[in-house]
Amino acid sequence: MATRISGATSLTRLGYLTYNLSQGASTAIILVNDLLHEDLKGSKKFAANLSRTGIARIICEELLAIDFDWAEIVGKNATAAGSRNAEHVANYNLLVAILTTLTRFSATESGWNAMTELAITEILSELIVFVEPPKEIFLKPENVKIKGTQSYLYANTVDLALHVCKQLCTKSKWKKLSLKVLVFIQTLGDVLQQLMRAEMNCAFLETASNIVKEIYVNDESINAAIDSENVLRQLRTFSSSSSSNSTNYSSSENHHKINTNSSFAAPRQLFSTLVPI
Repeated sequence: MATRISGATSLTRLGYLTYNLSQGASTAIILVNDLLHEDLKGSKKFAANLSRTGIARIICEELLAIDFDWAEIVGKNATAAGSRNAEHVANYNLLVAILTTLTRFSATESGWNAMTELAITEILSELIVFVEPPKEIFLKPENVKIKGTQSYLYANTVDLALHVCKQLCTKSKWKKLSLKVLVFIQTLGDVLQQLMRAEMNCAFLETASNIVKEIYVNDESINAAIDSENVLRQLRTFSSSSSSNSTNYSSSENHHKINTNSSFAAPRQLFSTLVPI
């Protein structure tokens, strides 16, 4: 039986969360994430309370304020003594926690409405840690497949952000956000093009490509914008080695559209704990 969160218990926890979020505590985000995990199995009242009490806004403000150096959270730098290194690692963990939480939150109607009102796609587009990727990803793009490297962490973290976008596109009103989602993907264009040139298939690249293909198939009003923009056009026709034997989106009438409904397929199953560094 799904665990249900009572109104009184939910409000008590929300009071605790509001205090901790105002202090910038990442543990509060983790708690929100786990509570949402249970709430999605039941009444979804907790998600509604997050929207109504303004906690969703506080989380987005925390997200927008995140900044760290990718070089400081890997290898020797991550284990070195000193508050500076600890702060970088803590901010990275906070980012992962928030992105996972917002994906779950966006699965609810109240969460989707809150994320739309708070312009989550614009916030993602402005995150300094996304728009300024580690130089390593351009010098050694193959490192996106090597755990423990800056490129690997960057690619996997941005993939989480793309899953926030993908979750937003599971609701009936998703077309209101399709252009904004594409704008976010465009801000990642330099990295995505580098990975495509190097033929470095990874979850980050495949998720971005799949979102563009979904929008192209299901929102024809956006097709001209996709075709006129270089990186979006490349993503639309991109075919990874893992998908080349299944679905080709740019040729052959024998292949079916990935989705003929008004909403995307549900994103991958989310985990209830953080991804380890």
